[in-house]
Amino acid sequence: MVKSQETLYRVASASGISVAELRRLNKMGPNENNVRPGQKLKVGT
Repeated sequence: MVKSQETLYRVASASGISVAELRRLNKMGPNENNVRPGQKLKVGT
């Protein structure tokens, strides 16, 4: 779950995956960079 002040880069880095992979797993567009506190993101298969 996304915490306040987190970014896609921070979530991806903490999960050991690339931002591109994080976007792919969550069906996000290539220019979609915004995440919200409380948002749930998939970080693995």
